[in-house]
Amino acid sequence: MSDIELKYPEWQAPLQDLFLESDHEKRHEKIQKVETLIFERFSCSAKGNDGHSELQAINDAWSVLPSHSRITPPPPLEREEWRPQILCR
Repeated sequence: MSDIELKYPEWQAPLQDLFLESDHEKRHEKIQKVETLIFERFSCSAKGNDGHSELQAINDAWSVLPSHSRITPPPPLEREEWRPQILCR
């Protein structure tokens, strides 16, 4: 890991860990974990005080994830069926 202080460590630390992983099977598992964490924060970030800043960081992170692992992008915030499943902190 780097010595850089992360603004959103809940999902940025696992993202950094993903890029350091060399084992293909573990990497695939970590991709899924990071995608889930990013999706959850995407769903919650607009509700927080720093929503816009985190949404930009999420967008940047999503764009650097290995594209072969992604099936669909995070759903729009207005899709109500996603909200009840996510607990925002």
